[in-house]
Amino acid sequence: MTEIKATKQKILDAAGMVFGEKSYNEATIREICSLAEVNLASVNYHFGSKEMLYRALLEDILTTIIERHPVVPPGDHSAEERLAFFLRAYVNRLVGEAQIHGNEGRIALLSRELLHPSPIMTELMVKHIYPQRDIVMSTVAELLGDSATRRQVLLCVMSSVSQCFYMIFFGDTIKAIGLAGEAKEIDMDTLARHTATFALAGIKAIREGGKIDG
Repeated sequence: MTEIKATKQKILDAAGMVFGEKSYNEATIREICSLAEVNLASVNYHFGSKEMLYRALLEDILTTIIERHPVVPPGDHSAEERLAFFLRAYVNRLVGEAQIHGNEGRIALLSRELLHPSPIMTELMVKHIYPQRDIVMSTVAELLGDSATRRQVLLCVMSSVSQCFYMIFFGDTIKAIGLAGEAKEIDMDTLARHTATFALAGIKAIREGGKIDG
């Protein structure tokens, strides 16, 4: 890595920690520079402004996680296998990534942006998340069969993918109801397998005659 790229990455890493702890308005470029051990001119040189740094950070988080945990398996697979692979990727993206030392700030920021997307995040989701949305929608539609309505597909997708978000978005709730200790003992493989098994069983029940939209 060249010195220029190394400096840029140091700024992004520091920004991830600061923006993960504070809101966009509360965080300051001065604090980020202090943590990265660079001067203010370095941020202006590499990013141009606080807003552009924030955009670059969000894009870096999304592209890194997407590349690390692809949602499409290589080769030919059944729809069941493709959905299981997709859900495993999301479990690892949202729960597994949060367990990597030094990654806490980035995942905290990502979680906040997924819950309450900023205009920047909304724009980036069109680029990075919409294509993956289409993948899981088509996979679930295939599992439900030709007679499935788009509403049925959407509800099944929401029910399936929401499992991946629960552990990270509702950590405080899990603690409040006294299950934090037990939840921590569940490893990623077990969680991923359960998520896929539960989703596939629900989709199968809908296909075989269950009603989900009244």
